[in-house]
Amino acid sequence: DSGTAVSLRDVIAISPNTAWAVGDAGTILHTVDGGSTWQVQPSCTSRRLNAIEYERLDGAGAAFTLELWAVGDSGELCNSHDGGAWWHYSPEGLVPEASEFEGLRMLDTTTGWACGTYGKLLHTNDGTNWFQAATGFTHHGAIFGLTVVGRTHIWIVGEFGEIRHSSDGGLVHTTWYRQHSEPDTCLFGIYMQDESHGWAVGETGTILHTVNGGASWAGQA
Repeated sequence: DSGTAVSLRDVIAISPNTAWAVGDAGTILHTVDGGSTWQVQPSCTSRRLNAIEYERLDGAGAAFTLELWAVGDSGELCNSHDGGAWWHYSPEGLVPEASEFEGLRMLDTTTGWACGTYGKLLHTNDGTNWFQAATGFTHHGAIFGLTVVGRTHIWIVGEFGEIRHSSDGGLVHTTWYRQHSEPDTCLFGIYMQDESHGWAVGETGTILHTVNGGASWAGQA
């Protein structure tokens, strides 16, 4: 029993016993016993949180600390430096306004990406300040999912069945290429196993598969 009736939107686990879940009303839950019990952690917001990510910082011997991030509606971006015991709200002005975050991917404690409505794809290279990357998505087209391979290959999916890819870190508009477009279908998620093989999923049971880095995408039944 999670102990809450609100909708939960995302979950991550660092071991068979330890996990976090986030959701509506700024809810952040944590378990250390494989989910038998869940504890509410102090949140940085009362707005919906849609995605959570972590990075493990190894210390001396078996010691380690965890850096956690959670993103959501109205540009909410929360960060914890102590495994979720305390969550901090990203200061005003560090995240562009009118952002509703749908996805998050952190490569390490300083480098990451967040995507969302209004064609937002935000990037940080210091873990604190976030800025808009120029992807070529229309202003009103939402980006619902992203995946990163290595540090430079990035794919994003969203409204109008769009899949776009950048092979050089994605910070310049001219380096994003449209790989797929299907105006009547929204794509909500994408995962690339490596630079060649991956899947994208969306409305009405859509599953797309690539074996060549997205040069072509084929539907799967």
